[in-house]
Amino acid sequence: MLNYRILVAMAGLILLAAALALAMGHLDRAVMDRFYHSPPPLLPVMRVITLYGSWFVLLPAGVLGMFFALHHHRLDLAIRLGAGMLAGIFLTEGLKLMISRARPEVIERISVSGKSFPSGHALDSVVVWSFLALLVWRLGYKQRWVRILYGIPLLVGWSRVYLGAHWPSDVLGGWGLGLLVLAAVAGSHRAAGKAVTSEK
Repeated sequence: MLNYRILVAMAGLILLAAALALAMGHLDRAVMDRFYHSPPPLLPVMRVITLYGSWFVLLPAGVLGMFFALHHHRLDLAIRLGAGMLAGIFLTEGLKLMISRARPEVIERISVSGKSFPSGHALDSVVVWSFLALLVWRLGYKQRWVRILYGIPLLVGWSRVYLGAHWPSDVLGGWGLGLLVLAAVAGSHRAAGKAVTSEK
């Protein structure tokens, strides 16, 4: 289901787009202005959707995912999900300290704090929800759930821009970095499997 080379290539393209938007600040501001003039009826919905990128939801979802993997005797997947969650946290906080980008001032639809790049909500939601989608697929569950889980990070990223919590390039950067983390933790399982097969 996951082609890891394509995953890394997608991450590279998204990060390139984020870098271009970051370098050309007017692109970020133009998109934010567009969201500023968008109709406010979506505000309550976006405030709910954005919670799916917060650790208030991601932590219990990830822990449940690890227990789910253990229930199906997949300790390897449980460890990789936990490793991906930790990697996402350290990567997000480290880059925020290094880049130290200010939050948008265009819209104030939600209370936020800290630095802006990358979007932790976007990065962490890609790691957790996409890995859960991979887990559900590998254990043979219905494709409908896989598609829903893969769609959550997209909605979370949209909500962060709509609410004024992040610049669009912050979200793109979060998505791209999240895909790299996902490729690293999921791809390591594939590499380990090949190593075992070659030894036999």
